[in-house]
Amino acid sequence: VPEVRRVGDDFNRSPGHGLSPCEVRSGSWEIAFSLDPNRIPDQYSLIGRAGATGQTAVAVLQGSPWSGVRVSFSFQPLEPCEAGIVEQWSGADARASGLVFCVDSNAAVLQADGRRAVEMRLNQWHRVVVERWGWVLRVSVDDTPVLTRLDLAPGAGVPAFCVQRGRAAFDDVLVEEIPWQADDGRAVTMPWVVSPRARWFR
Repeated sequence: VPEVRRVGDDFNRSPGHGLSPCEVRSGSWEIAFSLDPNRIPDQYSLIGRAGATGQTAVAVLQGSPWSGVRVSFSFQPLEPCEAGIVEQWSGADARASGLVFCVDSNAAVLQADGRRAVEMRLNQWHRVVVERWGWVLRVSVDDTPVLTRLDLAPGAGVPAFCVQRGRAAFDDVLVEEIPWQADDGRAVTMPWVVSPRARWFR
């Protein structure tokens, strides 16, 4: 049985120890300490801030691409912001996997395949889970499903946190591989073993 790949980070370290396994591609990212009593003993988190000129802040998970992945993380909008996770897939539907939460003072929406209302508040931690494998994309917030798509193109990619506007915190990140196989007779195939003298046709 192949070993399932897993990567986790709770950012519980001083800023001088770096952000690995995350790699900053743009914007401002830092490990910040919080005195919020609700965070004890998990008082550290990764803070992303969009650039003053509108530049999106992006922090990418290092390593080889994932063909199937489950990403779970804690997310806190620290001010009105547009932030979330971008699955940087190699397939044609790469942009469809961008999951950005637009959080203002009185409402929040998920910008993916339209604008879907979600229960999310400023200065409140929320648990987000994203599954992406094969043709499937599923998203839940605080154990509530908010998006399911079954029509995306299979591909491989790397998860990346992003902040397009404002400032947001990320913490308790867990990335797990989702092994899968499928055969559609076109782009996706499985390694079938044919018995001697057998004849199979598509």
